[in-house]
Amino acid sequence: MATTVLVCDTPDEVALLQYHFLREAPDLLVEATTDPVHAVDTALRVRPDVVVCDPQLDGLADGELIRRLRASSPHVKIVARSLVADAALVAAALGAGAAAFLTKT
Repeated sequence: MATTVLVCDTPDEVALLQYHFLREAPDLLVEATTDPVHAVDTALRVRPDVVVCDPQLDGLADGELIRRLRASSPHVKIVARSLVADAALVAAALGAGAAAFLTKT
């Protein structure tokens, strides 16, 4: 059975590369969006097992995207991933419901 992954990240080269690598995995079904508001709707539609998101996307920063994903899809595991890894951002992401925080570097 395939694992469904929703990627919600910035529209840069690193995010595109990540998306393409994930798409190559035979046991993953991958959806992607760069719009954090759309990510909540997409999560409701595709019911992902895992969401990988940048917690600092324009529109829903400071853990709000993670809180909304957690509220709408409580079963999903959320991995926050950002270029910035300061203590406040990590604490906000984990406090909002992320299961893990990774840096993009």
